[in-house]
Amino acid sequence: MCKIKIIKLIALFEYLVTVESSGAYIKILNALEEVNQRIFNKDERNLTKDDFHPLINIYRIYSEVRPYDLMLGKHIMDKMQEFYDLQKEILDKN
Repeated sequence: MCKIKIIKLIALFEYLVTVESSGAYIKILNALEEVNQRIFNKDERNLTKDDFHPLINIYRIYSEVRPYDLMLGKHIMDKMQEFYDLQKEILDKN
């Protein structure tokens, strides 16, 4: 489940990078891709806080450079929140 949610987030930011030119979105996309690489072959029971470390500042970065399309921005924020909640749930179990 965690892997599917991060892949969806990556797809959203890949789209966002193509429609808006912002280095911040590229930085967020790179962080998401790094986390995806870290968790791709791991079982959810073996995930640690370090696996998610590249995402530590993406919420702050994203809130400073919201997309022009407010509906898309809200959708992305909702997906980011879903992923954050799932990440927290996984880490609390481990």
